[in-house]
Amino acid sequence: MKKALELDPFSRIYNTVFGLTYFYARKYNQAEEQFKKAIELNPDFFVTYYHFAWLYSQLGQYQKRHRRAHEGAAPFSQRSRRQSCSI
Repeated sequence: MKKALELDPFSRIYNTVFGLTYFYARKYNQAEEQFKKAIELNPDFFVTYYHFAWLYSQLGQYQKRHRRAHEGAAPFSQRSRRQSCSI
């Protein structure tokens, strides 16, 4: 995984999967940092927010989970509002 990130350090998929790798290894602090990095690089990739929210859910941090889930959904709800206004 590290090699893939070396080859494409801005890949939203590689950065998110790297966070999942930490998550499944139960290295939750590293997973959190990797998800933050992935969001910083690609703030519109909802999949990262989903997995980040899942991490917080597993840790029992439900307010953080709720916030991350809403951040990930925000671009979609904004698009939906713009489309409904233009009809």
